Amino acid sequence: MNQLRLNVDLCDLAPTFRLWRHDIVHEADTAVALAAIAGGCEPSPETLARAPVLQAWRQTTNWFRQTVLAGIVSEHPTLADGLIRTSALRAIAIDLAWARTSTRFYRLGEPDILDAGAR
Repeated sequence: MNQLRLNVDLCDLAPTFRLWRHDIVHEADTAVALAAIAGGCEPSPETLARAPVLQAWRQTTNWFRQTVLAGIVSEHPTLADGLIRTSALRAIAIDLAWARTSTRFYRLGEPDILDAGAR
């Protein structure tokens, strides 16, 4: 039996990986991004430049007891600027510069000053 082996650099693949179905795209993008992050890769400057900005953010939970971020978003591709809760938090940079949720990367601004545990 022949086996096909792919030698793929996940750091290169993560920002460009796309599938045709919208619901699968988010899961596939998230899986690829998380694999790249687990492998020690940071999101590229281009990926972060396209990411929405979340200011005055804090960690909280949603109705499903998933950890999410809440804050003031700007530059979001589908939501108006203002208060939001993100989808489930999947990864966050050690320096708190960015976060990855189930659906996208976010650039993190200053945390909520009332949330003393954020930094």
